[in-house]
Amino acid sequence: MYKHVVFFLLLFAFEYSGFGQMDRRWYYLALSEVQSGKIEIAQGRLKDSLLTDPGFAEAWMLLGNIYYNKAQYDTSSEMYERSIHIKPLPEAYKYLGHCYFRMDQCLKASAMYDKYLSYSMDGGISNLAGICYLREKNYVKAKEYFVQALLISDTFHVAHLNLGYIQFSFEDYVSASYHYRKRLEYEPDDKMAMNGLAKSLEKLGKLSESLDVYRRLLQRSDSFSKAPILSSMARLYRNSNNPRLALESYISAENLDPENYSYTLEKAMCYLDLSEYDEALNYFQLYQQERPEDGRVNLPLARVYRYKGDKNLCKFYLDKATVSNPEMAIVWFEMGEWHLRHGKKKDALPFFEKAHFIDPSFVSPI
Repeated sequence: MYKHVVFFLLLFAFEYSGFGQMDRRWYYLALSEVQSGKIEIAQGRLKDSLLTDPGFAEAWMLLGNIYYNKAQYDTSSEMYERSIHIKPLPEAYKYLGHCYFRMDQCLKASAMYDKYLSYSMDGGISNLAGICYLREKNYVKAKEYFVQALLISDTFHVAHLNLGYIQFSFEDYVSASYHYRKRLEYEPDDKMAMNGLAKSLEKLGKLSESLDVYRRLLQRSDSFSKAPILSSMARLYRNSNNPRLALESYISAENLDPENYSYTLEKAMCYLDLSEYDEALNYFQLYQQERPEDGRVNLPLARVYRYKGDKNLCKFYLDKATVSNPEMAIVWFEMGEWHLRHGKKKDALPFFEKAHFIDPSFVSPI
């Protein structure tokens, strides 16, 4: 980093400094000290000399770089601002943008990157500007900069990763999967791209392809990261009508992350899918002990008791479901079915009508 700064500033010193006005050998000494790693000496020399010669933009910029490499971003940004005030050095805009970026001042950072890009088309800086807008949730503007990065160099493939994220947020899963695939062409082990591609393929209904990508991701992940991947795979197995494999995946995920009680609920749902009602009931009750406020268990518990032939407990949990999940059409529809099964056709009709009102795909059987 220091050698790069020294080389750049040495060129600027010869081209712009106007040494005839004042003896600035101290600047060359500071450059040499930075190059040889004598950073503290160079810093002191620059600070002392700038007190008597404050109009030297390149020196302020070199001092800014010294502070930047010490992660003193407030101070380094002040040095860069002084440099720019004297002379609009393109690199000073870039480094000032880096300071703001490090301080999470994304709008200021993107403004500085814009200034730099007006002097030099740089794919890396275009990508950073895009990230700034991404952090501000300005996805349209972010997309412009990521596309610009690829136009500058189509091999600047990290922009594909960011574009994949944006297209996914736009619910354009075809484009998202395209960009994630492009990223993986250059970086086959990019776990973020694999995860994004798997999710995009799932949204497109390509469950088998999505599972293949998750398997690749699983092989490249550490133990802690594997649990959510296994959970995603389990969800896909359930959606593919393969509850046995889903159950196995949830059990594996739970072994890696035993404090996550959601796996208890998911295992219960798998046992319900498998018509193993005693096991399902056991895990639903375990989950209720840990999360008594979670109303998601009410409807599946009603189904367990329905299949076990206990109409009273089935009705009890359906009643609870209408309180905990009144926005779910299926809750009201199954309440209507309960009344219909027990010869209460007249009482069933309002429940079917309410389900249809919430979701017109639910049609009353009477």
